Amino acid sequence: MADYAISNIARRVVYTNTGVGPYAFTFEILQNTDIAVYRGSTLLTLTTDYTVTINANGTGSVTLVLAGTGNITIVGARAIQRTSDYTTGGDLFASTLNTDLDSQTIYAQQVAETAERALKAPVTDPTDIAMTLPTKASRASKYLAFDANGNPVATAGTSESPSLGTMSTQNATAVAITGGSISGITDLAVADGGTGASTAANARTNLGLAIGTDVQAYNANTAFINTNQSFSVAQRGTITALTDGATITPNMNNANNFSVTLGGNRTLANPTNLTAGQSGVIVITQDGTGSRTLAYGSNFKFPGGTAPTLTTTASAVDVLAYYVESASRITARLVADVK
Repeated sequence: MADYAISNIARRVVYTNTGVGPYAFTFEILQNTDIAVYRGSTLLTLTTDYTVTINANGTGSVTLVLAGTGNITIVGARAIQRTSDYTTGGDLFASTLNTDLDSQTIYAQQVAETAERALKAPVTDPTDIAMTLPTKASRASKYLAFDANGNPVATAGTSESPSLGTMSTQNATAVAITGGSISGITDLAVADGGTGASTAANARTNLGLAIGTDVQAYNANTAFINTNQSFSVAQRGTITALTDGATITPNMNNANNFSVTLGGNRTLANPTNLTAGQSGVIVITQDGTGSRTLAYGSNFKFPGGTAPTLTTTASAVDVLAYYVESASRITARLVADVK
């Protein structure tokens, strides 16, 4: 006879596998056969696979014989039967009566626990809804669906040929399309992952990839800065006129080749934006008066360390060829009196 109460508690517990246990259960049982134990989806056998310890209050624990993988599930499984029988004028023992009443409570809890895992209609559903499934013949190789009244029906289709219906009836965030296409949709907006166009040209424009506007058209003859090039025609650099003044400061970002007409004695200052590897010429012309002199910034380095003297004849032309060695050094030579 059990001398403990049966608590109002679900008769099932699931554990993450941590070895052989023990794994406790807090619902009361009357004997060690009142539970079933699963490892993963495999039903284990009492004594062979596990042992049961029952506490004084009817709760207990399960210890596995061997460790394994898969969650451990302990669920109430007392066999639904009645072995006692009360006879007229016979003995009515409290122990027998308590055992029968405990068993009836356990049976009810087992049924309630099983029902909680079943598919069921809400308690607030109308009473006229028939939740009975269609017959086996009617539902074979079909999907379970619900009609306009909420009643279960069998609908066409098999697991080998699912039907998504039309896009208008689908949740756009829950439909994945692989290896297929969507018919009836054109000009899908860019914000929705499309191009907003039905032609390639318009698609490129909408995506900011219009050839000749946003991107350069492909040309096999386009030169690259990181590849060896063989030019088949002449390559020319523009000549940028420097501003004449007491101090003349070339900006090497503007060009490779420069020109200036001297209107007085000048200083060719250290250029700005020097980058090693740049080269070119500076064409220096005397004005109509002539006799103009030119001093040089400290970055200019000449053969023998001597700065050259310009040709002083009126309108004379000298050419200063240069090569930038570093941000502070320019190798230069003057080609004098070019005529």
